[in-house]
Amino acid sequence: VPASADVTAAEPAATAASSASSSEASVLPADGPKPQVIFVLGGPGSGKGTQCANIVERYGFEHLSAGDLLRAEKESGSANGQMISDMIKNGQIVPSEVTIKLLHKAMLDSGKSHFLIDGFPRNHENNDNWVKLSGDKIDFKFVLFFDCPEEVMEQRLLKRGETSGRSDDNIESIKKRFKTYTESTMPVVDSYAARGLAVKIDATRPVGDVWADVAREFEARGIESLLPAASAAASVDVPASADVAAAEPAASAPSGVAATEEPASDPAASSNTDDAGSSGPREPSAEKSAASAEASDVEEVQ
Repeated sequence: VPASADVTAAEPAATAASSASSSEASVLPADGPKPQVIFVLGGPGSGKGTQCANIVERYGFEHLSAGDLLRAEKESGSANGQMISDMIKNGQIVPSEVTIKLLHKAMLDSGKSHFLIDGFPRNHENNDNWVKLSGDKIDFKFVLFFDCPEEVMEQRLLKRGETSGRSDDNIESIKKRFKTYTESTMPVVDSYAARGLAVKIDATRPVGDVWADVAREFEARGIESLLPAASAAASVDVPASADVAAAEPAASAPSGVAATEEPASDPAASSNTDDAGSSGPREPSAEKSAASAEASDVEEVQ
């Protein structure tokens, strides 16, 4: 639901959740090396999920999806999970403290030191609470922003909807998601850009060209691979002009997974179509793509 949605009816649940989580949301240690964090933002259908998968393979970062973490918590049977489930059913917004606590815990549990946080922060309230609860315990690098016009993203999502089976791949849902993204998330991107902390990538082009720009920006900022040299060199080694050809026949895609498109000359068909993992030089596994698809309802309430 839009970040600006009325949550008056949710006040008791939201207040209880916030109170229960705020005292323990910041679980990151105050001492020791600070984890490096890159926020990854972009509209639905911008291709950020595919590029996150490429960064993981080339640089060894840990990819954390706020939507996936909320979905997993929802299904865990915990008190927080029940609260999340109830709020989603009632169209209410999950308190950002809950999401941040899950992100912090996932960072610690991973044992890694470099993170891509995908789909968060979605609005200024998310961001303000992240700054408040994370403080100086992290080494924030920048926002990696995949810039793509709505008309291109719309074509990609509608094309994906022909085979994906996702309930939100229809024109009505797409328009609502665009509205939320434009009104709530873009101001966060603009705020970081004004401080020189946003890296804008033209996401209208074939996935290989987009990846070449991502790798170039990482190199320019001194971000090195955490993988052994041989592994890093072999990962995602595709021509910059590579087109998004079908990595897997559409007929073989399980229900709820974005099937890969046929090659086409227009930008809408020549790049990744899934905001949580889709076609590309290194396509995420079907299992991961399915989990991301299931998370779509959760992501809308962050």
